[in-house]
Amino acid sequence: MSYRRLTERIHTGWIIAWVTIYAAILILGNFLPNSQLTTFVRLTGILLCFLYVVIKFPHDYFLLLAMGATCVADLILAGNNISPLGVAIFVSTQVFHLLHLLSLRQSPTKRYVFIYIAIAICLLVLDIVFDIMPRLYLVCGLYVILLITNLIISFHYHKTEPENPTAWFAFFGFLLFAGCDMCTGISYFSLIGLFPASFYNLANFIVWFFYYPSQILLSNTGDYDIMTAKEGKN
Repeated sequence: MSYRRLTERIHTGWIIAWVTIYAAILILGNFLPNSQLTTFVRLTGILLCFLYVVIKFPHDYFLLLAMGATCVADLILAGNNISPLGVAIFVSTQVFHLLHLLSLRQSPTKRYVFIYIAIAICLLVLDIVFDIMPRLYLVCGLYVILLITNLIISFHYHKTEPENPTAWFAFFGFLLFAGCDMCTGISYFSLIGLFPASFYNLANFIVWFFYYPSQILLSNTGDYDIMTAKEGKN
């Protein structure tokens, strides 16, 4: 997949905006990691990705839901980066991304996603009633299963359609997402003392090195064929 073919689908203005915000995130994250300005720029960058989807793919409802839920989750986690509610909303983003991927591939297996949702809800209710394990661990476990599923499906999507820009964006988006979440795990284990405390700030910085590009790529996984067809009719 050529760089030209990937970028010709995106207006230059959006690329400039994303690169500018990404540079600001890295610079501020390095020099002012805990400042409100850094948090504001990060959240603005995520909101920009959502706005891009609203403008570019207004009828791609699963992608809209995924990116919208991402904004809400990041807003909550900005105040408390180990909030079970924030992580739970991120679980919903992975569900919406999964449904979106299955829609792109015209897969008839969506019903299994809803079965997973039903099982997840039952597990959460049981944990609330019987306090089986820390809520954060259960929610993280559900999240990891979905992320791995999205990564596997997007890999096969890219493998079977290597010249498809949407498949390219999806696979590398989830690959970066996985890198981000590995750093998030290192950050958490450093916070609770399982890893050296010195890993904490470094992991939190590297999280955004992976995370923001992943959101830019995933915001471009809308169905271009549908979009082009609708533009042609207009």
